[in-house]
Amino acid sequence: MFREVTHEHGDLHVPWYSLNPRNIRVRNLLPILIFFLLLTFVNEKHLWQWDWEHGYHAHFNCHAVKDSHARNVEAWRWVEGKEIRVYFTPTMKQKATRFAAYNVQKLAEELGLELNAHAMPMPTRVTEALARSSATDGTTTTVNFDRFCREMVASRDGHYAEIVYTTAKIDASADVVGAAVFNYGVSLIDPRRATASTVRHETAHLLGYHLHDDWPLVILGYSNPQWAKYQVKHNENPPLMMPWDSGFDLSPRAHDALIHFWHGLEQRTGKRYFKD
Repeated sequence: MFREVTHEHGDLHVPWYSLNPRNIRVRNLLPILIFFLLLTFVNEKHLWQWDWEHGYHAHFNCHAVKDSHARNVEAWRWVEGKEIRVYFTPTMKQKATRFAAYNVQKLAEELGLELNAHAMPMPTRVTEALARSSATDGTTTTVNFDRFCREMVASRDGHYAEIVYTTAKIDASADVVGAAVFNYGVSLIDPRRATASTVRHETAHLLGYHLHDDWPLVILGYSNPQWAKYQVKHNENPPLMMPWDSGFDLSPRAHDALIHFWHGLEQRTGKRYFKD
């Protein structure tokens, strides 16, 4: 029970951390604020690597998701099949889809991963999942990426990830060329604007790198990818995982994150994913 406290010889001094906000001063909160800002915006190389192998990022990627029937599914276990399928429709050029599969395979090989990416006709279940996840306003078709992921997981019959080409707008944004998420094992890409860089960018997301290189702002031990803004202006090659004008190669921070994440997957599943 709280009781009122008085002092007959003047004001009673109470600790700054008391529950009374009138007793809290900015100077008392400033050190705590600075600490949490540093924790949010700044990281350190070895802590970053550990976090992807054992910490928050590893657990974030490997939590169960809900499918379209509200069932909890460990869809991230697509990795156990070591397969990524890239789908094309009869109206799409197979050459473009094979080009995408090649770039997916190439990025996996650069990481030393033993994954098999290949192009194949789009199954009926995928076409139906797209239809159930899309809405048309008369002229424009928009696909809800979150719902599409849930639909795909509900109908998947094995351990593999899936990259789907669609000309529909993704999540009602004209700026989105692609989207991908590891723990569903699903990616959507607009073939009209997709480049090799786009495919590699979304593949890195599909493989587990759920961030962009602009966050956190600084990781001690890595160069700051914010310099990519200036690289773009000078026609140089910016890091692959920037949210704008991304280049072709993974930054050291993204490369190390994926390497350590997949080492963690080996421990988590008891399977080997790296080539000898």
